Amino acid sequence: ISAVSDRFSVMGIVGMNVINKLTDGVINLGQKILFAIPNQIKEGGWHRAMNVADAKFQLSGLEVAWEDVADAIDHAVLGTAYGADAAAKAAAQLATTGVNYKNAIKDASGNVEVWDDMARSLRAISGVAAMTNSSYEEITDVFTSIAGAGKAQLGELNRLSVRGLRAQNAIADHLGVSLQEVDELIRKGKIDFQTFADAMDEAFGEHATRADVTLRGSMDNMKASLSRIGQDFAQTIFTEVPQVFNAIKGFFNKIRTFTRPFADNI
Repeated sequence: ISAVSDRFSVMGIVGMNVINKLTDGVINLGQKILFAIPNQIKEGGWHRAMNVADAKFQLSGLEVAWEDVADAIDHAVLGTAYGADAAAKAAAQLATTGVNYKNAIKDASGNVEVWDDMARSLRAISGVAAMTNSSYEEITDVFTSIAGAGKAQLGELNRLSVRGLRAQNAIADHLGVSLQEVDELIRKGKIDFQTFADAMDEAFGEHATRADVTLRGSMDNMKASLSRIGQDFAQTIFTEVPQVFNAIKGFFNKIRTFTRPFADNI
């Protein structure tokens, strides 16, 4: 009886130590999350707002109105871990290659029933990025390379293959042909960019919205949501700050007219 009592006492002490360590770990994790929330809102929001502003500037140079691609961008990243800033830059790059962004079909209430080429292409990037655990920018580079060439090329498709995704399978399913026929069509340059993008969207487009079933995906989606909050505040600042900077720049230029003669005489 004494031996059994001693063993229970030891196990009780060990168990209590384990519980204490687990409790401390949970408390520390909670503190880290609470500290990270405002930091993510501030830094993530500012970064995204800055990129969106750059993308808007690039789009304006292409005479593409932000309103014409805003719905396509939201369609691509809403509910995913990816930001409107990355999708906006991708939209600007795809617009230079002639990807259509004006043929979305809406119902009487203004809801989109059929998305345009830009929307499907951007959502395809989200899906492929999620499938391959890649950044939006990495997959954008593959898509814009194919769009620039005007056709799917084996070298670009291989960039997806090394990430664990064989695009030829999705293209075959989309066209309803065999893999051998797809390989032949690619070799002859018969798979244009939009066929490739539509196949990727059809196969993987919705996958990016399901990433929150994993730990990494749920964390990324949480960070994305926090960054969007900060982005809303940062964008309001961006409308005023350039005017301030431009005014300061003019003041510094005037100072330089007075300081330049002294610099020349040194």
